[in-house]
Amino acid sequence: MLPTTSKGRASNVRPNPVFPQYLRRIVKWRQMDIEYTFWQMLNLCTSPKVVFSHSVGHAISTVLSVLIFHFLITGAVLATCCWFLTNSYLREESPNSHVVEQRVE
Repeated sequence: MLPTTSKGRASNVRPNPVFPQYLRRIVKWRQMDIEYTFWQMLNLCTSPKVVFSHSVGHAISTVLSVLIFHFLITGAVLATCCWFLTNSYLREESPNSHVVEQRVE
């Protein structure tokens, strides 16, 4: 008779998590529906109301909100974080007082 559990492991722990299996399925060519994807992109370019059936005002407000939030606000937050990290941790302190202090503006 074969053992039902291995030594040192609990019986409710799965050895293969679902996430790597999901990632393997993403890159399989036969899993992808390329024809439907191209059809959807063609409809988005030629007649967006077929895919996104709302008013023109709603479409414009969606584009503006994406531009304002994702482009401007996220860019400003990311630039500020990178500025802080470079000025705090990546600067080299010079022991000589004749050197001009280097900072990221």
